[in-house]
Amino acid sequence: MAAIVNVTAVFPADAGYLTLYPCTPTVPTTSTVNYFAGTVVPNGAVVSLSPTGSLCVFALAATDIALDVSGYVPSGVATVELAEPARL
Repeated sequence: MAAIVNVTAVFPADAGYLTLYPCTPTVPTTSTVNYFAGTVVPNGAVVSLSPTGSLCVFALAATDIALDVSGYVPSGVATVELAEPARL
């Protein structure tokens, strides 16, 4: 199971990074967003969720975070089909 998200670091206090992960005891060593002090930096990601559906965020430096979930991939799905954008 996974979430399709957009995450943004908003005006961090110092240079650093965000890591999105499925709330495991150990934070992974890969970053989802890299940022510098005083910037606004977005990124999209597909993040695995914990067995209970949780998603955790680690920030190296103090920052505000905006997190938007734009999709969900349930367990057991082999592929994700994309739809063309359409105006209704």
